[in-house]
Amino acid sequence: MRHLSCVETGRARPSREMVLRLAEHLDVPLRDRNGLLLAAGYAPAYRETPLGSARMTMVRAALKTMLAGHEP
Repeated sequence: MRHLSCVETGRARPSREMVLRLAEHLDVPLRDRNGLLLAAGYAPAYRETPLGSARMTMVRAALKTMLAGHEP
């Protein structure tokens, strides 16, 4: 716990693993975990694909089907 106290006070820099572990235990959303990693000086760990990209064609189709099924 002493190391965590040093991280909190700025006397030590958290490791990438520490940032990810804390974010996981705090249930931080993946997008926000990337922001925490960037703030700590590390590269993002989770890829984000825009919904409009070609790779998301099947996802958009599935969403359209699900939404159509809920229409009155």
